[in-house]
Amino acid sequence: MLSFMPGYIPDIVQAAPFALAFCLLCVRPLRAFPVAFYAPITVLVAAISIPAFCKTAMGPAAPAAIVQMGSALDTAQRAMPLFGDMVDLLTSAVTGVWLYLVVMFIGVMHKGPIVRRLFTVRSELSILGGIIVFGHVLRVIALPTYFMSEQFRAVWGTPALYLMFAATVVVGIALTVLFVVPWVTSFRFIRRRMKGSTWKKVQKTAYPFMYLMLLQGALLGMGHAALGYPFDTQQSLYRLMGNPADFVTNHAQYVGQAWVYLFLIGLYTALLVRRQLERRERRAARAGNAPMDGTALATNADSANPDADGSAACHSPKPQADPDSTTSEGTDTSTQGEAQGRPAAEPVQADDPARVDDSEGSPAQPNPHNAESCTPTAAVRAVAQTMRLTGHGGTMAGDAALGTSQA
Repeated sequence: MLSFMPGYIPDIVQAAPFALAFCLLCVRPLRAFPVAFYAPITVLVAAISIPAFCKTAMGPAAPAAIVQMGSALDTAQRAMPLFGDMVDLLTSAVTGVWLYLVVMFIGVMHKGPIVRRLFTVRSELSILGGIIVFGHVLRVIALPTYFMSEQFRAVWGTPALYLMFAATVVVGIALTVLFVVPWVTSFRFIRRRMKGSTWKKVQKTAYPFMYLMLLQGALLGMGHAALGYPFDTQQSLYRLMGNPADFVTNHAQYVGQAWVYLFLIGLYTALLVRRQLERRERRAARAGNAPMDGTALATNADSANPDADGSAACHSPKPQADPDSTTSEGTDTSTQGEAQGRPAAEPVQADDPARVDDSEGSPAQPNPHNAESCTPTAAVRAVAQTMRLTGHGGTMAGDAALGTSQA
């Protein structure tokens, strides 16, 4: 792939540092100006992919101008290796694969600073990766038809032929369908026209897409490594005797590619399982910490709100709302009282025995099962406070009740 890299290094490994560096360094500009990235990548991918597609689909009838443009690009890439490396890096399928790997892996990793930063451009990375992968699909769209050629089958040999067929036809067709639908719905102008539930269901296809993408990479690596196996045919002998170094280098490259993709499958599966287990543990912890009955809820609430003298006070219920006591915007007067410095009543818990009020909005009765936390002084304080807020009995009656308790 890259002229300055050793040939035995798999393409997926060669593209890794460049793709990851782009993802980490271009977060802010990509989020602020995504079109500035989409447009040049689209033009470059189209310039590389359209001539190859036209020659494959149309043959001799392909437009001469497009064919000449493709030939000129090929000549420039061979004449200027650095330019060729840049074009290969920006249009190669492995670069698009890495962008998708970043998008999928951050979804199953712990949300550290780097992961949270990458989450902000998840859609943009998906769109960029989709543009590159779509160009690759155009270039290899006719590959499944090659298996009908007897000469093609003879060159590849028995095990390699089956592996390549599985990668390009069995996995490739399903992978293309699963790629196009989520990629198209990643564009914001399309996503805004979809229902939220529908969009989420569509995005769920990213999981089988992820596995099929990695599986295809592993199968392609195995198929290319097994090309000509058992290496005793005439074509294999020509390859081996013609340039033994290239034969060994290519074989090592594709064997390494298969192992890298298999490793990524195992790693992603382990992270996905870990995330699911952690979610279950969190749900179980929340269920275990939830109060089982109203008595436990009242005890926790009372112990968390000590009264001024250090004892736990009984909490008074929220008074019944008076239809005439709201503002024109519908704001409850209990909230207004809190803003003016008066304490606001707490919301009523319907299943809490310590907070039971009648239809007239009378004060709550202390829970007899929680008598230790509801002392007489605290209970009278709660009654007086409620009477002040609701107006039942007036402020003077509340002061009188409080004075009697203190006496």
